[in-house]
Amino acid sequence: MLIKKNLIILMIFASINLQADIIDRSEMLVKKYLTSPETLMSNFKQTIIGEQGEVIDEMSGSIIIHKPNKFKWHYKKPYEQIFIRNENRFISYDIDLNSYFIRDIDTLKSNALRVLLNDNQKISLELEYLDVYEENGILWTHLLYYGQSNDSFEFTLGFQDNTLSKMLMKDSLGQDMVIDFKDLILNPDINSTLFDIDNLIEYLSNNFSS
Repeated sequence: MLIKKNLIILMIFASINLQADIIDRSEMLVKKYLTSPETLMSNFKQTIIGEQGEVIDEMSGSIIIHKPNKFKWHYKKPYEQIFIRNENRFISYDIDLNSYFIRDIDTLKSNALRVLLNDNQKISLELEYLDVYEENGILWTHLLYYGQSNDSFEFTLGFQDNTLSKMLMKDSLGQDMVIDFKDLILNPDINSTLFDIDNLIEYLSNNFSS
């Protein structure tokens, strides 16, 4: 009976140590991919999933980020669109429709970008860990984001082989969105001309109808 009790105690301690290791790895990876890098570059596939688990829409492309407020989000399939933000300026243009729009940055409602664009000090204060677990080789971290305007939303990060591979959250319409990252690079050197909106507007005004 004593041996059995000791085995139970050892199993409990092993379970506690394993969970502590998972939490430590999760915090390290969140810091590595969300709070530490100044720049980020990745290809991605974005999937919108309906209430019954059906795929509503699929898009793919690339993203380039320079924190805290510069990005180029380029959808390549099934149709080509490009969104660029530089400080408080934002422009989008549709290659297939030959049109572009200069928009107010407040019209950009993307929870994914709010997470990825935040600088390290700010986002570390705006995240709360809700759950951490490992399943099928993926370390899942469920987080709560709460901004300064008292708005909040939940999202989940998936890390495979200690690399950020998935982001799960609701989109602006309240639908389930899954972003799969591929070939993600942290802190690459990025040419600042990628975010030059003035040059872009000049080019588009000569080649597209606004």
